[in-house]
Amino acid sequence: MPEQYDPTDHARTTRPRMGEAMKDKRSLGGYAAMGLAVFAIAICLGAAAHGMMSWAIGAGIVAAVLSVVGSVWVFAERRHMGHVARQNSIDPPSPGINSARDTA
Repeated sequence: MPEQYDPTDHARTTRPRMGEAMKDKRSLGGYAAMGLAVFAIAICLGAAAHGMMSWAIGAGIVAAVLSVVGSVWVFAERRHMGHVARQNSIDPPSPGINSARDTA
């Protein structure tokens, strides 16, 4: 039976979800999409200030889409990690499951 992915370091933490954004690389795409959405908002505001309404509308639409996609991505990953944490609390991992990562 294949091992399940468990990013939680059970041996060294009392708050298992702290720092999840830094150590779980699966949600980085969502954070990148939200960062690009902020950049698109800046472009939208700059274009609107210069009177280029077509650019402003386009950048606004791109910003809205990227923010929705990024938020859904991050929240879906957080929900998945919550499910994994609940599953591991019901069925705790064997003591040696993270031993390869703990020694590095």
